[in-house]
Amino acid sequence: FKKQIDFLTGDPEGDTLPHLTPREHQVMTHLCRGALDKEIAEMLQISSWTVHNHLKNIYEKLGVQNRTEAVMEYLQK
Repeated sequence: FKKQIDFLTGDPEGDTLPHLTPREHQVMTHLCRGALDKEIAEMLQISSWTVHNHLKNIYEKLGVQNRTEAVMEYLQK
């Protein structure tokens, strides 16, 4: 139950993916909610290029190839 609350509030503290940075957790939270790169960039006040770089790093850390796999892996942890 705590995992769902942490996800909904965007709180990575209770997360079981400690190898992701706090910013990567923020990106994943928005990605899981269906946001596009441009929308994530606007919400986090960063460039779309920075979002792209965060996603590239997240994919590598999670061992996935795309957004869908990243979301599925993130939600399973």
